[in-house]
Amino acid sequence: HESSNYLQELFYGGWVAPNIYYLGAAGVLNLCKRTSSGSTISTLRIAGISGIYNSRHYSLGRFEMPPYDRGELRSVYHTRQVDVKR
Repeated sequence: HESSNYLQELFYGGWVAPNIYYLGAAGVLNLCKRTSSGSTISTLRIAGISGIYNSRHYSLGRFEMPPYDRGELRSVYHTRQVDVKR
């Protein structure tokens, strides 16, 4: 598994290693290919949501804080409705 406490620090995304960008709990990245004059040729939009769906935790907010107890250690990986809506 990935390090949940480290990824929680990158909630809105960021670089986790050379050439590896984490989109955050939920994120969108727009990539544009441009000509040398600066005009856009094409655009690619990549979107993602991180986590595992669990109906019991989906409508809850993000309440987990390190150090995690046994329940939080599992629920920190679950997707949340608040992440999907933003």
